[in-house]
Amino acid sequence: SRAALVRKLLRPRVLAYAGVLAAVTTALFAHMALRSPLKLDVIRETIDMAAFISEDRSVLEAAVPAHVTLELALEEGLPCIEASAEEMRQAITALLANAVEAIGGRRGRIRLAVSGRRVEDADTAFFRHTGQPLAPGDYISLEVSDDGSGIQAQNLSKIFDPFFTTKFV
Repeated sequence: SRAALVRKLLRPRVLAYAGVLAAVTTALFAHMALRSPLKLDVIRETIDMAAFISEDRSVLEAAVPAHVTLELALEEGLPCIEASAEEMRQAITALLANAVEAIGGRRGRIRLAVSGRRVEDADTAFFRHTGQPLAPGDYISLEVSDDGSGIQAQNLSKIFDPFFTTKFV
């Protein structure tokens, strides 16, 4: 498969990783830009997130350099979600890229997990990040964690701002 070939080529060329990831990311955004900018309808479909990520496993592993281990923790039997598969791939790719950047050139680990979450009446866990409470109920949680350098305390309150970045600063 292409993903296996990319991994094979990248293993001895860890330094080439950043350029390849940039090219893949650029291609992804170019593909997204080909859609009419005025087109507001997004194709949503029913997605089993655990199966979705499992099916894309080789592509996800190819997006991570050899010195970083990608661990998947996918809870089975969860309800499906209604979402755009294209946008989900884009979001997961961006989260993985951020995790790889946080780890840098040292050995590290990224964990991609899908699980069920119940939100009770008092939604303090999510409210502090989103500024809006989630309605009580069952949700699907997608988590990407890494053992990189972490987010500086002064930046935590800004991470959901659409134009916030620490890149090129």
